[in-house]
Parts: sequence; structure tokens; C-alpha cells
Amino acid sequence: MTLASTGVIAFDTSVALVLGQNIGTTITAYLASLGASTNAKRVAYAHVLIKVVGVVIAVIAFSFYMDLLNAILSDDLDIKKRIAFSHTLFNVFLVCIFLPLRDPLATILLRIMPDKPHREAPHLTFLDVRLLDTPAFGIQQSFDEIVRMCDGVQKMMSWIRELIGAPERQQDIEKKVFHREEVLDIMQKEIVEFLGNMLASGSVPHDVMTEAHKQLRMADEYESIGDYGTAILKLDLRLRESNGKFSKDALRDLLVLHDRVAGYLQMINEAVKSSNEDILSKAHTEGDAISHIMKGFRRAHFERIEEEHASP
Repeated sequence: MTLASTGVIAFDTSVALVLGQNIGTTITAYLASLGASTNAKRVAYAHVLIKVVGVVIAVIAFSFYMDLLNAILSDDLDIKKRIAFSHTLFNVFLVCIFLPLRDPLATILLRIMPDKPHREAPHLTFLDVRLLDTPAFGIQQSFDEIVRMCDGVQKMMSWIRELIGAPERQQDIEKKVFHREEVLDIMQKEIVEFLGNMLASGSVPHDVMTEAHKQLRMADEYESIGDYGTAILKLDLRLRESNGKFSKDALRDLLVLHDRVAGYLQMINEAVKSSNEDILSKAHTEGDAISHIMKGFRRAHFERIEEEHASP
């Protein structure tokens, strides 16, 4: 645009350079796919393939393409805007050409990049190692993963609520709980690695470093909640295997306690997402109240055992 506006190159040369740049920028997607999953590599290859094919078609029909641009755009229009329009029009053409060919393109990419014979190690969706050199962006990205952990433990709580005291085992929900715990383990590990590499770079501002330490602790705590969730499920399975059942009073107390803890966790999660530190005093009060309720229910359960109204 700068060269064209100063008259160094003509409009048709500018359009040709734009076509070349459309191929050149595909290297960014390719580099981002290095070390990524098979699906990520397929997306990068799709980007390269679409741009290359599109530019080849445009080069073959270059004279017609220029006639079309000259017919649409007035010579009085600023040449920078004309160049920008040519770039936009080219990409609109690409979408129109390849959108109907989505399925054949997917088939080609599956042949170019087939599935690996072994299961790939799972990775988080959003942590991008390229952002390690820009801590201000990286710390926000890791925070987004913390938020995903918030949502993950909240789902676990709702699933466990369905399992506690259910007449029959619900194996599909049990699998979800165990799988979610594995996902939380992986997320915590990758957040720790990501933030550890960021802190090790040595060029991290103090506020980012403080936030990173907070996120490391939060990731650890949320991973622990996942462990507690599976521990509760395992205890429930042991109870079923021994043909044990809760009394109506015990089940009622247990569900009341569960709902109170779930509400507490939701309150904490919302405070984490909004970075609301004013929640701390309320959280301490509610935490103490839940502990008091738990002790009361436990004491009542022991009394039922002593009176032989419940099995130890």
C-alpha cells in the first residue's frame, strides 16, 4: 500500500503482491501446528492448501481478475482502499469456492495426515506456547484455563448429586466423573508447565509473576476438588458392592450437605471468574457454617448407629 500510494508500483503489481502474501502468511499456521495434535496439523495443512490453490487459480485468471477489479472500483478511489478491496475479494472468492468442497477437502486431508496408530496424549485447547514471550497475554490465557477448571468441577458436583442415593448404578455418569477427574489432572499439569516456563523466562513483570503464583495455587486446588469428587464416587461404589444403603435421614442430610457445598463452590467460581476478592469474608463465614452443619449431621449419624437405626 505504501509503495503503491507513492507511485513506486502500479495497482496490478500491488494485487500480485497481495496474492503472494496470502501464500506467505500460511507459514504462521504451519509453525503453530508443529508439535500439535493431528487435527491441528490438518487445519494448518487445509489453510496452506486452500491459499495455494486459490492463488494458482487467481494467477491463471489474473487478467480477468484485474478487469473485474477495474470494473468494480473507480479510478478515483484511493489506491490503498482498492488494494484492500482486492485482498478482501480474493478471500471471499476462496470461501465461495471451498465451502461447498468441505467434505472432499476433509477426505484429502485425512489421507495426507492419517490418524496415528497410538492414542495421542491429550492437550489443552487454548494454551499457546508462542505466548510465553508475551507474559501479559500468556497469563490471561492460563486464567482462561483456570475458568475451564471451575466449570469442570461444577459439572462433577452435579453428576455426583445424581449418583448419591440413586436406586441403581448409573455407569454412564460414573464414567463422566472419572473422565473429568483425568481431564482436571491434565489441565493442572499443563497450566503448571506453561506458567513454570513463563516464570523461567526471567523477563516477567512483578504483577504478572504475582498472578502466576495465584493461578498455580488455584489450579492445584481445583485439581484436588476433582480428586475429592472421585473419592466420593469410589466410596459410593464400595457401599453398593457391600449392599449397604443410607437411611432416609442420612440420605437427606447428605444431599442437604452436598447442595450447600455445591452452592459454596459456585459462589467461589463466580468470584474467581470476576476476580472478586471481596468474597473472601463471606467465603470464610460460609465455610465455617458448612463445617458446623457437617459435624451436626455426622453426630446425628453416630447416634443412629448407636441406636442401631443405621449400619456402620
